[in-house]
Amino acid sequence: MGGSLIELINVSKRFPGVLALDRVSMRIEVSEVHALLGENGAGKSTLGKILFGVYAPDEGVIKVRGREVRIPSPRHAMKLGIAMVSQRPQLVEDLTVWENLVLGLGKDLRRDLYRTIDEVSRELGIELDLDKPVWSLSYTEKQMVSLVKSLAVNPCLLIMDEVTTYLPNNVRSRLYEFVKKFVENGRSVLFITHRIREALEIADRVTVLRKGRVVATYNRGVDIDSVRRAMFGDRYWNGFGTHEKTVALGNMVLTVSSLTVLGDHGEEKVRGVSFDVREGEILAITGIAGNGQRELAEALIGLRRVARGRITFMGIDITRYPPSKRVSMGMGFVPDDVAKMSVSLEMNVYENMALRLGTTRFDALAKVFESYVHEIPVYTPSPKVPLKVLSGGNLQKIAIIKELASQCKLLIACNPTRMLDEASAHRVRNVLRNVAKRGAVIVFTEDVEEALGLGTRIAVMNRGTIFGPYHREEIDVAKIEELMVS
Repeated sequence: MGGSLIELINVSKRFPGVLALDRVSMRIEVSEVHALLGENGAGKSTLGKILFGVYAPDEGVIKVRGREVRIPSPRHAMKLGIAMVSQRPQLVEDLTVWENLVLGLGKDLRRDLYRTIDEVSRELGIELDLDKPVWSLSYTEKQMVSLVKSLAVNPCLLIMDEVTTYLPNNVRSRLYEFVKKFVENGRSVLFITHRIREALEIADRVTVLRKGRVVATYNRGVDIDSVRRAMFGDRYWNGFGTHEKTVALGNMVLTVSSLTVLGDHGEEKVRGVSFDVREGEILAITGIAGNGQRELAEALIGLRRVARGRITFMGIDITRYPPSKRVSMGMGFVPDDVAKMSVSLEMNVYENMALRLGTTRFDALAKVFESYVHEIPVYTPSPKVPLKVLSGGNLQKIAIIKELASQCKLLIACNPTRMLDEASAHRVRNVLRNVAKRGAVIVFTEDVEEALGLGTRIAVMNRGTIFGPYHREEIDVAKIEELMVS
């Protein structure tokens, strides 16, 4: 370490009805990866946005290299050498990659842009077509553009706010290595995450936030149980939890026969897939992102047309049914991106639930919501505030609760725990097991351990085809990983 780069002293931030940060003090050293860890709604992103000038602190002091500073805007932050990469890429969709990269850059910075692009492309193993419009890129490619744009200002501090949430495992591993190399030349990274293992893998030091307060800072080598206790306090728990060894299966809920589904550009993304799901069952479908999982899930709920094949739900051919009809028959859906496809950010909890449940009796909706937050705690100043003020993890929980409240017969859930901290993910998995006791669940997950711990049967998607489904005792991590890349 080479001395203090950034220091926060008693920084507080309030929003209507909530104290997001409560007298936070922490220090980021030169040449370190400093992880900021906390459960959903702990205040992590708020702290990152204060350092990047998106929010102004209500109280406290910020120092850069020992000098007290004000950071009134992101532009001012970048002049101080602070850049930020967010979970959701902040790009102009209608512009090309190159136009997004040079937007706001001076001529002196543009000269080094090709070198930065080449460096990031080489390290992450992803080639960028600079002439392509951003809207046509995958999420991973958009995140790479965001990373290059942040690096173009030659920052001394790079804030990475939950940037790995939607990245496939192979790109995530390469990004970890990139971050470690980045800090070798006197630069630093504030790595914001809700994943404990990720923080321990990548960071030189870890600061834990709980309910807006710093509760601990650890050096590399700390044991995971100590971090869990700091992160969750009295709600500390241990282990994934496992499904019942024996499951009584009932009637057939869903049958998929020789299904072919096209992608966004007319290519076959799902190729002749067949499987079925019975009452009492959780079918876990895993695989590397981009192998047809999203297209299959959207076809099952009716958001994407089927090119060939058949979908049968409760004995009825629903292949050509619209989503509204499928939902009315008892299907539920938690999409991969709930902020885009599941909830309205301008509405509050009750209004979002009213849209799903078809009632405006807010007293009844309040009772329903309260009955589920005991199982899946949602941290919000009030159920009556717009969802746009909540963390991504809490949006995920509300999207899940909304579907649970519908008492659906079949729940299709895409990466339902990916945005959640460890304790919240544990609770959601238990809730999904309970759903399967009265119906059936299909979970699309890129987490192999989750697939094995949650599924009564496990299938692997690779290049649009399905291997399996296999019963849990027939498959292990090594076999799944072999099928994922075969």
